[in-house]
Order: sequence, then structure tokens, then C-alpha cells
Amino acid sequence: MPAIVAHHDEESGRAVLMEFKPGQLLGDVVGSLTDGQRAQAWQAVGAALRNVHAIQLPDHRAGLIAGQHVQPFEEGSWGEFHFHQAVRHAENLLKRELELRFDLASMKRVLKRAIPLLNEKPLVLLHNDPHPWNVLVHEEAGQWCCTAWLDWEYAWSGDPTWDLARLGIFRLKPIGPTPAAFFEGYGDAPKDPEWTIYELSIYLWMADQYLDGEVDEERVLMPTYEAAMQYLGRVDETVDRIGRALGMS
Repeated sequence: MPAIVAHHDEESGRAVLMEFKPGQLLGDVVGSLTDGQRAQAWQAVGAALRNVHAIQLPDHRAGLIAGQHVQPFEEGSWGEFHFHQAVRHAENLLKRELELRFDLASMKRVLKRAIPLLNEKPLVLLHNDPHPWNVLVHEEAGQWCCTAWLDWEYAWSGDPTWDLARLGIFRLKPIGPTPAAFFEGYGDAPKDPEWTIYELSIYLWMADQYLDGEVDEERVLMPTYEAAMQYLGRVDETVDRIGRALGMS
């Protein structure tokens, strides 16, 4: 993360002067790299995000980072927040798309059971908007490295698997899923059923946003919206899989 050199925070306006970091956005450059260079870049990005996730905040609670403190979610704990968010978007989708069919009652029952599991997860610094266009990579002496993770205005305190799920979903261009090289650099594989729960929550959110028209005119996240709309046909199957992982019949 680039260091903050100076900042201005007054009613007249806000501005931040940050340290310059060399590099190119991973999402823009990854398609032009060789297989070996691409693996180096993704590994470096994974290692950098792992360093972020090693930071535990002194508040020891889930929520939005506001200044030097964590502002707790209005819905309550980490697990309660995700339960309410997923259900709200699911309810909105069923109202917006009358031909859409999935079992909302089963979803509520399964996600309610998942709350204690999610509440047991470690609470660390989250980027909360990690995608390949929010990270800089740079070649130095023939080695691709990560020079900075950018755009920290949405940072949270929460489960690191949330960042990993978001990283695999948010796309400005269809460059494919997060490759194995990232997880080699990160040093760990995503946890399930947490990963699948977050994936469900994110796709419901993105589909709801798309159908509501809450997208900019350029629709830069169109690959994500398209994937979310396709995902809606797998909601019941996904909920069943989460339920089995939680030991529900």
C-alpha cells in the first residue's frame, strides 16, 4: 500500500497525496505476459495480500474501517451481516424478476445455520474491493513483483476468505478465474463452505444491482454482472451444497 504523504480533510474538500509506486494494473497487463511471467505476477499479488491479511486491528470486531476505528455493521456480527445482506438481495431479486425461481425459505434456513461458523472466523484487515485492476505489478530485473494494492476506501475488518471470493468474481474484462499461482503466493487455499457462502452473497448482490439499474453507463463490471445472472440458475443447488457442508439434512 502506498504511504500517505499528506492529506487535507476539511468541509471545503478532501484530498490525499500518496507515495508514487511504479507498475501496471494486473488486469491490463496479465494477458500480454508469458505463462511464466503471469505466474510470477499472480504469486507476488497473492503474497502481498497475505501480508495484508496478517494485520489484525485492535478493535477486534467486524465492520467498516472509519479513520482509526472499526465501525460495526448495523446488522450485528460478521455472520449476521452476511445473512441479512444475502437475504435482502435474494428478496429483491424475486420481486424484480417474476420468472425467477429459487427456494428463499431454504436459503434463509441454511444461511441462518451458517452464522455461528462465520462468527468464528478471524477478523483481519480486508481490502474489500480486491480485483485485478486494483493492484499494481512491475518487472524488476526480470522478475515480476507486486508494488501496491490500490483503492482502500472500502476497507473492512472481517474474514480473509471474503477478499479471496471477491477477487475471483469481480472482473472489468473476462481474464478468467484467479489462477493457482495466486494461492501459491498467498500460501493457503480458500476455506469452504465460507467461500461458497460469500460467492452466493456476492452474486445475489451483483444480480440485484444489475436488475435495479444501479450500474454506471459504461458498465465496467459487465463480465461480473453477466456471471451473476447466469449464477441465479444455480442458487438452489448451491444452497443445498452449503447445507450439506454444515451438516444439515
